[in-house]
Amino acid sequence: MNGHGNQVSIRRIEPVTMGEQVYSDLKGLLMTGAFEPGSKLSLRPLAKQFGTSSMPVRDAMRRLAAEGGLRLTRERGFEVPFYGPEEFERLMALRADIESIAISHAGNHMGQAGQLAPLWELALSFERESRKAAPDGKLLQKINKDLHFALYGLCQEQFLIDTIERLWMMVGPTVSLYFQAQAKPAELARANKHHRVIIEALEEGDFTAAMAALKRDILEGAAVIVECGDFAK
Repeated sequence: MNGHGNQVSIRRIEPVTMGEQVYSDLKGLLMTGAFEPGSKLSLRPLAKQFGTSSMPVRDAMRRLAAEGGLRLTRERGFEVPFYGPEEFERLMALRADIESIAISHAGNHMGQAGQLAPLWELALSFERESRKAAPDGKLLQKINKDLHFALYGLCQEQFLIDTIERLWMMVGPTVSLYFQAQAKPAELARANKHHRVIIEALEEGDFTAAMAALKRDILEGAAVIVECGDFAK
C-alpha cells in the first residue's frame, strides 16, 4: 500500500486497433484457406470489404509477409505463397514437432472437470460433417482448426501458440484445396480416429500417446495431400 490508500499503479488497457483487427482477421482467413495458393490480394478491394482505409490493410499485409503468410510480388503487391511438395512436407513436419510439444506442456494445466468437453464437441462435429454424402470442405477445415487450437490452448504457452498459428497460416491454403476437392471418406475416417485417440489419451493422462497420435494425424494427412495434390505450379 502506498500513501494514497488503496491506489496502485495500473497500466491503462488499450483497445485493439483497427490495424490489429485487420491483421488478425487476415491471418485467420489464411489459416482456414480462404485464399488459394498463388492468388494475388488486391489492397483496395480488401480495404472496402473490411470497411477501412488502405493503410491498415497494407500494414497488416506487410506484417503477414514478414511472417511468411504472404509474399511480396515484383509489382510490389502481395500474393499467397505457393509451396511445392517438399516445402509443404517440411512445414507439416515442423507442425507435427511443435504441436506435439504444445500437447506435452498441456499436462501442467490439466485436471479441471469438463476441461476436455469442448474437444469432444468439436471432434464429434467434425465426425458428423465428414460422414455426410457431400461434406462441406470449408466447414471441415474450420472445425479441424478449432479442434487443434482448442488442444493447444490447454498448454497456456502463448509463444508456442503464436508459432503454431504462423505455420497454419503458411499451409492453410494448400490444406484447404484438399478438404474442398479431394478428401475421401476413408481419409476423413482416419482423421476421426486420430482425433478420438488424442482426446482419449488426454483423458487418461497419457501425453506420450496423445503426442504420437497427433503426429500421425498431421504427417499422414500431409502425405495424402502431397500424393493427391496439384503441385505443378
